[in-house]
Amino acid sequence: MEYLLTGNLPPDEDVVRHVPVTEVISIFRRRTKQIYTRTTKRFGSSVSTVEYYQLMLLANKSDMRCAVTGCRTYIAPPDSNRYWALSYDHIIPLSKGDKSSSELDNLQVVCSIINCVKGNLSDNQVHDWWLRFKSAKSKKQY
Repeated sequence: MEYLLTGNLPPDEDVVRHVPVTEVISIFRRRTKQIYTRTTKRFGSSVSTVEYYQLMLLANKSDMRCAVTGCRTYIAPPDSNRYWALSYDHIIPLSKGDKSSSELDNLQVVCSIINCVKGNLSDNQVHDWWLRFKSAKSKKQY
């Protein structure tokens, strides 16, 4: 919870570990395949999706900060299920989009916990939720 309230990881979080470049590239390639698979399941073949290097550039351009909260995200192995992990979100959800929904201009960096919360909500709706969450927790002196 501290992460969503302050943007900082708890001191006991083991985020600071070196991820070799080959593993980073592998993570981005795997994510690209996931995006492609989800898009083709939704719309069939001949869809347009991003390439792994475009995901890397997007992460770099955003300074790896969540587009909704501004919190720093981190590269983590896909099976680690870290709430602070770098994730990609469809600005217009696949369920409301078309065959071009997985192109670069419809993707943004978010932390994985926000991506789970967002679902089919708009950025404004999930941002409003986050502000209410922070306000409620700060009143309870988390």
